Parts: sequence; C-alpha cells; structure tokens
Amino acid sequence: MLRFTFLTSALENIVHNRVNSGVDLSIPEKYVVLDQIFLEPFWKEFTMSWSYWGSALKNIVGFIPLGFLLLRSVVRGTPGQRVALMAVFLGALSVSLLRFSSRIFRRATPV
Repeated sequence: MLRFTFLTSALENIVHNRVNSGVDLSIPEKYVVLDQIFLEPFWKEFTMSWSYWGSALKNIVGFIPLGFLLLRSVVRGTPGQRVALMAVFLGALSVSLLRFSSRIFRRATPV
C-alpha cells in the first residue's frame, strides 16, 4: 500500500509535496487539450495492428444494430417520433460542432 502525502489549501493552484526531495505539483485553472483531432481521415489513422482492427470490429458490432433500430423508428415511427429523433440528432450535432468551434477559436495558454 502506498501513501501520498501532499499539503495544499483551497485557494492555491499548487500542491506541495511533504517529502523533502519532492517536487510541487502545479494545477492549471483550465484543462485544455492542445491540437485535438476532431475528425481524422481514415487513411491517416489506419494501421495494420490488432488494436486498430479490434476497435473497428467493436464499432461495427455496436453501431450496426443501433442503425437498424434508428432506421426502424424512422420508417415505422409516428411523425412525432420522427421529429423527436431528428431533434435529438440535430441537438447532438450542434453540441459537437459548438465544442469543436470553441476549441478552434479559443486561444490555448500553455501551462
């Protein structure tokens, strides 16, 4: 069992290590991921590895049934269900695009 001993106060952004030779930890006010990829083209992401093919198989097995369920609800659903499904889709798309655009236009400050 390990014990980590740190000393800090609620008003500081620095966590002091209580070990004499320890290094203090600086905690930034905002967490920012620099140069995050939004939609990477498949030809840049592709690798001939088991990890890549495992992820691809999981996506196929997971999303094909979801696609059939959504198709069924669009084809056989009532007009109200279609409107609700379209509203959910457009809401999710707008949230994703707003998050991406805020990352582009916000100037990231290095910590």
